[in-house]
Amino acid sequence: MLLLAYLRKAMPSFPSLKAVKRVIEQRGCQINGKTETYSTHPLREGDEIVFNTSLFGNTVAKLEVPILYEDEEYIICNKPAGLVSEDKEFRKKLAKQYCEVTLVHRLDKETSGVIILAKTVEYKEKMIGLFLRQEVKKEYLAIVDGRVLPEEGVIESYLGKLSSTPGKAVFGSQKGKSGPKKVLGKLAVTAWKKYRVGTESSLLLCKPKTGRTHQIRIHLAEMNHPILGDDLYGKKIRCEHKFPRQLLHASRIEFIHPISKKIIQVEASLPQDFVQAKKALGLD
Repeated sequence: MLLLAYLRKAMPSFPSLKAVKRVIEQRGCQINGKTETYSTHPLREGDEIVFNTSLFGNTVAKLEVPILYEDEEYIICNKPAGLVSEDKEFRKKLAKQYCEVTLVHRLDKETSGVIILAKTVEYKEKMIGLFLRQEVKKEYLAIVDGRVLPEEGVIESYLGKLSSTPGKAVFGSQKGKSGPKKVLGKLAVTAWKKYRVGTESSLLLCKPKTGRTHQIRIHLAEMNHPILGDDLYGKKIRCEHKFPRQLLHASRIEFIHPISKKIIQVEASLPQDFVQAKKALGLD
């Protein structure tokens, strides 16, 4: 049985299924002493589950989506952590005049920052063309585990899906081409630069050249500096500070507008939890 189904059966008098799921996602559930944030986690006989019912009062998410830029074709928002990158979720948060907007690209649920939405499918396809031609420059800030020693570097690998369960997929580096036509993974390239170093963590600026699923999270984890708060790829984090979400923020985006041909540069301010984490870790 999956975790969510089991909890709903075990607690029939508690709030809705969605409320139970939110508590799981807010790190309010442990299985055999380990925090589990995926409601689709398959249970095994003998598993010990601890569920924090006190978090039910905090399950109503009041997420705001600030608009950073708008023209006749696009709007660019500062996505809050916790909001799923789906068209319907953004339409709920934006004013009624944006009822037809559609996402051009996506950010992981717990990643905050710059995200582009198109006002028509035609404009979406034009912007996707820029992404495919690698003509969109993106910058991310990440707080990672450990003291990073080099000043900068470039990580290059072939990424593909390693495993999959309902609602949860794990990606990672693969060997690349195994024959003249067959490719096991897709090329992923991330450039990074060190900004600050604390006693047990570092602040990095990451510039992904490609846009593979979980790319920055995987690359930083594979250089032995996983992003703090990343439960999926940060299994061996040494930092004593714990955080409820992965500390990754899409801070800046730049591209030549496909219609007006103007250079568009948009920056998203850091969310409060990221600012507080920087302060707590001595990375100001």
